[in-house]
Amino acid sequence: WIGARPVEYPYTSTGLILTLMYFTYFITDPVLMKIWEKLIK
Repeated sequence: WIGARPVEYPYTSTGLILTLMYFTYFITDPVLMKIWEKLIK
C-alpha cells in the first residue's frame, strides 16, 4: 500500500517506520522465542 504512494513527506517517513518494524520483528522473534521457552520450562 505505502509503496504505491508518491514520494512525499508523510509517505516516505511512514514507509521507513513500517520497514523498520517489519525487519525488527524478524530480529527479535527468535530471541523472544528462546526467552519464552525458558519461561515455560
